[in-house]
Amino acid sequence: MRHTSENVGLPYYTPNASDSKGTGPVGSKSHTHDTVKSYLRGQVKVGNEQLNPDWVEMLMGYPTGWTDHGVPIPDGWWLDGHVFPVGRDVPQPDYEAPHTTSRRDLRRPRLHALGNSVVPELIKPIAESILDYLEQKD
Repeated sequence: MRHTSENVGLPYYTPNASDSKGTGPVGSKSHTHDTVKSYLRGQVKVGNEQLNPDWVEMLMGYPTGWTDHGVPIPDGWWLDGHVFPVGRDVPQPDYEAPHTTSRRDLRRPRLHALGNSVVPELIKPIAESILDYLEQKD
């Protein structure tokens, strides 16, 4: 699915390592704090569920399961034209992983790793420029 002006919508906050901590119920002091501080975990809070690492992977440009131990990642995933989630003011389509989850196993370390990672699409042009420079230097 291509993103257009109709489905891009408002952007999400940037994930960070502290998003792995979770947040309190909507309207609680911790949820209000997370929202004011622009933490992603406060922006997508629903009921008792917490931020879903599968959705954060999609948000950042990684394949779903990238940080989930034992999930096979297809070769050449970065060449397939990654589809990012729609904006926060647009209804979530079926192809996206849910924003939140009740699954707890490995959730915290996965979100911590994602919060400390870099979006692959930002690194690709830098790496290509370095390679071009090195090739011209030879």
